[in-house]
Amino acid sequence: MWQRRGQPRRIAAAGTDKRVTVFGALDVHAGRVHTMLADRGCGSRFLQFLEQLSRRWPKDQVVLVMDNVSYHKTAAVRRWLAGHADRIMVCWLPTYSPHLNRLERVWRFVKGKLACHRFWNDRPSLIHLANHLFHHVQAQYADPDRPHLTLDNNLCRSA
Repeated sequence: MWQRRGQPRRIAAAGTDKRVTVFGALDVHAGRVHTMLADRGCGSRFLQFLEQLSRRWPKDQVVLVMDNVSYHKTAAVRRWLAGHADRIMVCWLPTYSPHLNRLERVWRFVKGKLACHRFWNDRPSLIHLANHLFHHVQAQYADPDRPHLTLDNNLCRSA
């Protein structure tokens, strides 16, 4: 859809201005997507999602790869991340680089399933179907029996 630069369009269910924000994390090893629906995207809701992830992996070392959306960088989120730095490491993606974020591929898939030739006027059904898709999506990026990175000594061929 066309939109004026700096003025993104918001899409809500027909007849309502209620929006739903989906926070998500991809467990790369298992290929599972962990999500939380919120009434808005803000630092306090994102903190709830971080707590949910922290409870999901209470003793494991966790690496979060995060983009630069504003609620990822609020003071409260930074304090929470600093307080959990012993087991949660954050890798910040460069600005304007969605191609580096594996979760963006999952968002594109789910949005394609939800929005392809459809108009939603039933918000609960849309949310139910979105939850169903997130619960059943399996993101597989590499064959577990093969190395994930390969090195090529021929730099000309690699470029």
